Amino acid sequence: AHLTIAAIALDVPVQAMGWEVVRGADGATTRWVLPEGAAGWHVDSARAGEAGNTIISGRQLGGEVFAPLALGMAAPGQEVEVRDAEGARFLYRITEVSDPLPIRGAGEAENTLIEQYLQPSAEPRLTLITGWPDFTTTHRIFVVAEFVREQP
Repeated sequence: AHLTIAAIALDVPVQAMGWEVVRGADGATTRWVLPEGAAGWHVDSARAGEAGNTIISGRQLGGEVFAPLALGMAAPGQEVEVRDAEGARFLYRITEVSDPLPIRGAGEAENTLIEQYLQPSAEPRLTLITGWPDFTTTHRIFVVAEFVREQP
């Protein structure tokens, strides 16, 4: 699979992404395992073009795949193309780019907003997630795009 935002010269491969169990002092929890050199499609989210929320995450540090998102280059109105493993192409249009939301210490309103970005939807939707700022990871940015059409 592949993801392109031509307006910001973002052109990255996308791989299915799973999670691992991590054991800590507070017990076991899960953590997503981001692929190296590619964005990761959350396997428990919708497939591109289907009803639901297609969620794709990517690293932002250094020259990583979603660095342009962490640098604030994504904007409402830009088109996003997602190509699936079978070669089908789906066009989305960005409708929202969140402010940076803290990973730790988020307030109730911020946690509610994060949950909304991750919820399934009745209509096809694309949500891109990356860390922020571009030199560390203290926050997350969410880029939401509405489905426009399947490309010929």
